[in-house]
Parts: sequence; C-alpha cells; structure tokens
Amino acid sequence: MAMQEANRPSLSLLDGICMTVGLVVGVGIFRTPALVAQHTEGIWGLLGAWVIGALIVGCGAHCYANLARAHPGNGGEYSYLNAGFGRLVSFLFCWSRVAVLQTGSLAATAFVFGDYASQLRHIGAHSAMVYALAAVGLLTLVNLRGLDPARWTQNVLTFAKVGGIGLIVAVGLLLVGRSAPEPPESVVPGPAGPFGLAMVFVLYTFGGWNEAAYIAGDLRRRNVGWVLGLSTLLVGLIYLAANIAYARALGLEGLSGSDAPAADMMRALTGEVGVLFVVALAAIAALGSANATIVTGSRSIHALGSDHPCLCALGSTRGKGGVPANAYLLQGAVTLALILLAGLAGNGTPGFDVAVAYTAPAFWAFMLLVALAGLKQARKARRKGLAASSIVLGAMCGYMLHSSLAYAGLGALLGAAIVLAGLPLYAWVRHRNRALAAQESSWSAGLAHQEHNRC
Repeated sequence: MAMQEANRPSLSLLDGICMTVGLVVGVGIFRTPALVAQHTEGIWGLLGAWVIGALIVGCGAHCYANLARAHPGNGGEYSYLNAGFGRLVSFLFCWSRVAVLQTGSLAATAFVFGDYASQLRHIGAHSAMVYALAAVGLLTLVNLRGLDPARWTQNVLTFAKVGGIGLIVAVGLLLVGRSAPEPPESVVPGPAGPFGLAMVFVLYTFGGWNEAAYIAGDLRRRNVGWVLGLSTLLVGLIYLAANIAYARALGLEGLSGSDAPAADMMRALTGEVGVLFVVALAAIAALGSANATIVTGSRSIHALGSDHPCLCALGSTRGKGGVPANAYLLQGAVTLALILLAGLAGNGTPGFDVAVAYTAPAFWAFMLLVALAGLKQARKARRKGLAASSIVLGAMCGYMLHSSLAYAGLGALLGAAIVLAGLPLYAWVRHRNRALAAQESSWSAGLAHQEHNRC
C-alpha cells in the first residue's frame, strides 16, 4: 500500500517549509560566501550571484511542482524518472541514492555535525565519528516513531537555525562600526576569479531544495508548489541577509580572505563567545539537515519497494502513522556503515568528502534527466511555463555536471561504477518479479480450477 494511502497527510505548509529550509540551510552559509566573494566583483557582483542562484532554483522549483502534480505521492524524482524513462532508469537512480548519493550525503552531514560538536566537547580520538553515529542513530529512531515526532524535531531545529542566523545578521548589521575591520594579514587582494565558479558555490549552498518532492504525499492539500516556492524565497532572503552582514562587518577583502566568515565576524564584534555561538549554530544546522535528509531519503526507497513485488518489504509500513520502517532501517544501516568505514579506515571526513564529490556527476546526470522528464511532461500537457522552467533547470544541471566532471576527472568513474553496479541487481529483481507473478498466476489458476470443479 502506498504511504499516502496508509497514512492521512499530516504535514502542514509550515511543516513542509521547515523541512525544506532545514535541509537547504546547512553549514554552507557559514563558509561559501567567502568563496563566492573571491570570484565576483564588488558588493553587487556578490549579491547578484546569490540572486541569480535563487532565480535558477525558483525555476527548478516550478518544474518540480508541476511534476509533483502530475505524479502525486512520495516517490519524488524516482517517480518522475519512472514516468519519463522507465523502470530501469528509476531503479538505477534509487539504487544510487541508497548506495551513496543520499546515504553518503547524510553521512557527510553527520560528520560535519560531529566536527562542530567536537569543538564544543571533544570525546576522544574518534570524536567526530562517535557524534556522527549517535546523530544518525538517534534521528533514525525519532523518525521510526512516526511523522509527528520527525516534523516536531525538524521544526524546532529549523526555527533554532533560522533564529540563530538572524541573530548573526543583526550583530553584523547593528554592532559594526562605520569602518569595517582590517582584513586578515593573510589576505592578498587580487582579481576576481571566473563568475561561473562562483555560481557553483552558490548552487551548492542552495542544494537540497528539490527534496520537498519526496514529502508531497505527506502534505495536506498536496501544496508542494507553495512549499517549494516559499522555501526558495525564504532561503534566498536568508542568504542575501547573511552576505550583506558579512560584507558590512568584514569588508569585501576580509570576506574573500576568510576561511570562516561567520566566526571571524562574530570574533571581531563579540569576542570568543560569539565564535562558540557560531560553532553551536553550525552543529544545529548540520543536525537539522541530517534529520530532513533522513525523512526524504526513506520516501524513494519506499516507492521502489511499492513498485517491485520482490522488494515489497521496503514498501511496507508499520503502525497507525504508516511509518516506512524498513526503508528507514536500510537507509540508516548503510549510512552508519559509511560513517564507520570513513572513520575507521582513514582520518575521518577528508577522504570521504572526496568520495562523495566523485559521485556528484552521477547526481547531476540523474537530475538532468529529471529536467528532461519535465520537458516531456510540458510537451504532453502543452505548458510553455513548465517547458521554460525545465530548460533553465536542465541548463543548471548540465553546467553542474560539466563542473563536477572537471573536478572529479577520472574519479567520476567511481560514480559511474556505482550506478552500473545496479544493473545486475535490476536483472535479479526483474527475474524475481516474474517468478512471483508466475506463482501468483499459477495460484489463481488453481483456485479457479477448484471453483470450477466445485460447481
């Protein structure tokens, strides 16, 4: 039974926005503004990059909202790819998400939480790993209890995160003197880098906006379009306000040369207490992103199980709330294994982050296919607006695919290998599906024969 049939939609518009904003607004806003400043000219170039990013994401949100209306439920991109390109492509997409794309992103986010939590209280040689394991384990248990505990947890984390960023922005705008602080001595002013690279950092910071598609079936009145639109607007405003505060407090040269602009700004204006506040806020931001990732990640696994009889255990739900427990457990187990592998086999996150980056081309390739599915839907429904937003989304995905390939180089073969590893698994799933269908047909025929003899 599909999740939306087993459980009456219980997420309000506010819940959906908190889920999406909580996922998008992570620790990137505490770091990437400096990288964007390095590749833009002046304050207007800096702010313009973030506005362009918000507009591009807004077009993507429009495309996803239309696809969600055409394919309701919690399958998200899995359902869109299934409708546009068939079961093989959608299966490989879901397999890739479970194997590394979603679980790897969740593990990396958990490690980020562990890194910041360790700065508050270090607990040994594998401190970051222990914190990461605890975060994923506890948040998975919260979600296993039902959607209500998950949404309340997310709402609290998102309000704390947004409120904390608001406080940082207020400090930057109100406490700074007329003259900006001197830039760090390490800063060597130079010409701005390519603007396209700035957009890579901007779009990375906006990452996760598309995940709202996975909770479409849980939203009351199926208002995924409003969730996507308002979330994009709110995130864009948060990012613009943060960049204005950083630039005002540190100056453009200070911002472009900072490794941690939020911490540097708070240190200059409030001392080390402000730095501790930023560290705690970054940990909360990572925790909020992790919880939202757990919620949305389970939905594609559940949809896959609902489509394939031999994987029906993944499509089952438990309890009155229709919790996709097996999907949560599978996702949690893979994520915990990745955390352990990264934490014990190496020095923690650096090598793991590289592995996640090497799989980025696969992510953008699948997202490009989603944009093409939007174009197909636009042609079928004769909707010019959807066609235009799909083209913009496709252009963004194509650019990000090119950029990720340029970064990964031969390392992109890792992502390709993971995707292709799903082919034999898909062949086995098809074989098992056919065998189960034959058994059911044989059973139905036997039952019909018994009925005929009885008559």
